[in-house]
Amino acid sequence: MELTEKTLSSEKIFDGVILHIRRDQVELPGGGRSVREGVDHPGGVCVLALDGEDRVLIVSQYRYPYNKVLRELPAGKLELKVEPEVLAERMKHFVPKKKELTGYLKRYAALVSSGASGAVLN
Repeated sequence: MELTEKTLSSEKIFDGVILHIRRDQVELPGGGRSVREGVDHPGGVCVLALDGEDRVLIVSQYRYPYNKVLRELPAGKLELKVEPEVLAERMKHFVPKKKELTGYLKRYAALVSSGASGAVLN
């Protein structure tokens, strides 16, 4: 069974600094037509930082779309032509330098996500 929709046309609705919103006319698998709206975002990487006892570092970060502070893994926006692992290496320098957290820098791994981000979508 074919489930793919074919894009017939695409219109830019909003072209922001980080987000780009489009409205597409699509042909449905059964032959009908519909409208789809999409948000394009460069994606992000988050770092799973563990200390010597396998405790996970969670940071507090103000997120504008929610208008509140969220608890989350350290994360950042992907840059064009930068591998997620390279960004993860850079991000370890942004982990808080408090004495009790320095052990978290011993082990970390890049976790890549291209899904919704609390930084831009609620």
